[in-house]
Formats: sequence, structure tokens, C-alpha cells
Amino acid sequence: MTDPKQAPWLLHFQQSMFEAKASTALKDRFDTVLQPVINANFANSPSSIPAFLSMTGDAVSNLAFNTRHASDLRAFTPPVQLIWGTADPYLNSGVCEALAAQFPNSRIKSLPANHWPQIDLPQDVAAAMLAVVAA
Repeated sequence: MTDPKQAPWLLHFQQSMFEAKASTALKDRFDTVLQPVINANFANSPSSIPAFLSMTGDAVSNLAFNTRHASDLRAFTPPVQLIWGTADPYLNSGVCEALAAQFPNSRIKSLPANHWPQIDLPQDVAAAMLAVVAA
């Protein structure tokens, strides 16, 4: 991930993954709302390509760091609601359930969304957040 020339390949690969299990509506939303933002972030100067490649290249070490701090999550006792997209190709339901299990007082709100439920279904995410506040 040190070669910026790999960024276009990685972006294309990720886009195909995001669209693989997505409904037509989610694909349209990705193509018309999110993809233009992502493209601009990479095309504009300064570009987010170096940060993207660094984040991707550091994924294993970031996971190890976060795993070492999982006990901090178990000590967090306020209610936690995870709002999850069921069509997310990377953070699937198993990831969601494993993360929820780290908190002593968690619940999951699944939505028919992709990796970014707040962009795919902003009203549903807002409603889910407000339901936690009202509870």
C-alpha cells in the first residue's frame, strides 16, 4: 500500500464489493451520492490517497491495537446501539455481533443499507439514534 498507483485498483475493487450485494436503490445511491464524494476526495489536491493507503496498509496493526483495548469497551456500561447495514460487504453481521458482545448493554439495529447506513438511509439512522435517546 505504499504505491499510490495501486489506489485506482483498490478503489475500483472496493466499489465492486460495495455494489455486489446492494439492491438497485443502494447501488444508485452509491453511484450518485457517495461515489462522487469519494472520487473528489481522491482527485482534489490535497488528495486523500496517502491517508487511504496508509489506513489500508495499517489495518492489521490497527486491529491488534484495538483488540488490546477491548476490555475498555466491556467497562462501558451506558446503553450502546449499533446501527448496521445488512448489505455491508466488509463489516458483516458477524462483525456486528462480535462488536456488540464487547459492550455489557448493547443492542443492534439492522437496516437494509450498505457500509454507510447514514448515507444510504439517513432518516432511518436518525430515527434509530433518537429511539436510543428517548429510551
